[in-house]
Amino acid sequence: MPKKSNKTKPSKSVFTQWGNPVLHKPAKPVPQSKISKPTFKKLIKRMFQEIQGVGVGLAANQIGLPIKLAVIEIKLNKPKKELKPVPPTVIINPKITSYSRDKIGGWEGCLSCDGVRFWVERSVSIKVVYLNEYNKRVARVVRGWEARVFQHEIDHLNGKVCGERVMIKSGKVVSGAIVSASWYKKHPRIKL
Repeated sequence: MPKKSNKTKPSKSVFTQWGNPVLHKPAKPVPQSKISKPTFKKLIKRMFQEIQGVGVGLAANQIGLPIKLAVIEIKLNKPKKELKPVPPTVIINPKITSYSRDKIGGWEGCLSCDGVRFWVERSVSIKVVYLNEYNKRVARVVRGWEARVFQHEIDHLNGKVCGERVMIKSGKVVSGAIVSASWYKKHPRIKL
């Protein structure tokens, strides 16, 4: 998931783009025996490097690897009321065990949908279980912007891209509306 910003910086690499089959199939679980391997640790390090300056989260299938691994890190240049920084977080084989009934819509970008934003409705909080980079089971409740990023990345691991989350209520699209980055630049009052 890209950073919330009006400015887009070019990525050092090319992310797998929407339409590539690896993004539209559920990823395979990571065997626990692989988590402590040096090659797996290097992959995690590489994924954090890939999102520096361009995103807040990345799923392994966004770099062509169909495994249930994602990384999240939210850095803030300036404090923002609705956003909190999130330290580097590794999620392996995640599963959302419950979603809050309360939902909120918001604009999301995606490193695999370059130059496009989607209006997506997400649960305000979730309960999630995953393994961390130390092969330890983590169970926690995640809220707010962090919950949105977790849901976005876990969707990737389950073979869904945020643009596929179209919802219709009473004949109106309430989630999944699409705008291009150039349209957004002409309408800066809308927060992405």
